Amino acid sequence: PGSGNTVFPYNTLTVGAATAMADTLNFGALAISNNLIHFSVLDSTGAKQYASTTVYGNSVLDMGLSQLIEASADSSSVKLLSLAEIRTKHAGGISSTTATGCLQHTGSRATLNANANYTYYGSAAQNTGNALPATITGVLEIDNTTALASGGVTLTRATAVSGAGGTRALSLKTGRLITTAGNLITVGNGSVITPAGGSSVSFVDGPLRKVGLTAAVPFVYPTGDTAKWARRAI
Repeated sequence: PGSGNTVFPYNTLTVGAATAMADTLNFGALAISNNLIHFSVLDSTGAKQYASTTVYGNSVLDMGLSQLIEASADSSSVKLLSLAEIRTKHAGGISSTTATGCLQHTGSRATLNANANYTYYGSAAQNTGNALPATITGVLEIDNTTALASGGVTLTRATAVSGAGGTRALSLKTGRLITTAGNLITVGNGSVITPAGGSSVSFVDGPLRKVGLTAAVPFVYPTGDTAKWARRAI
């Protein structure tokens, strides 16, 4: 091992709890399974130096149930760049608060690009977390396999998805996206929800705001209540 960054091109790397490694991920997929991970390198004296994690466009950081954490005295950071993707099963979602969520990097140490993709694919109830950008121009994907009546993904801040020009912005694969009047999901003008109107296995449970309605192009609200899908068209 040495100082500097390690590049993992076009591949998938699984990291165990005791693995010491640097952190530049370039067009590949990094899978971390059920561990608290410090990315680190060893300097010329053999001392561990905590590294900063950067996920580049077209790369995937699949956190599973794991947490990527900072040490109390280190200067590590995590950056998710445009067109990159982060995936998590963690109940706390994508949070930059210490001791919660899959990213435990405080303040400016966590930088998540609005044009990245954010996927929640847990098998238990999840929160989106406070590090999810307030405006997403990439894709927000809900793929939570908890029973509709008892779980889903709860939006923990008001969030706007605004993929312009007919770009997919909200993907409802499995599970509920639970919203409130205070933590509202807003779908921007020209943005696409897939599937249109949701489905019997995935929908928005709570308020949803659509920007840019036109009489010529009806919009189907992908709504429901608990375990019942009840889409509405305007």
